[in-house]
Amino acid sequence: MSFDMFIIKRILFKPRMHSQIESAKIVENSNLDYTLLRLTWLYNQENNTKYMITQKGEPFIGAQITRQAVTQLIMDIIEEKSNKYIKTSLGVSEPNTDWEKPSFY
Repeated sequence: MSFDMFIIKRILFKPRMHSQIESAKIVENSNLDYTLLRLTWLYNQENNTKYMITQKGEPFIGAQITRQAVTQLIMDIIEEKSNKYIKTSLGVSEPNTDWEKPSFY
């Protein structure tokens, strides 16, 4: 285990570390190659693999995303085999769901 990974595991699993924002900052300031996924509300819908992404700093658009779509995004990132998403924080949602709340709420 690298020193960076040791430090991050140690910090992330301390009981006082509750904030996702603080955790993300630790990862972002490390020497690790990472891709952070910031997800909106998850739901199940068979065969719905549509997703859209926004970059950190852009307005987050979308109220929901299927679990299958998140899986599809992860597979697309892995299969792309490029550095396009290394050291990025991606907002992930379903296209055309820029609503106040998810449809199932």
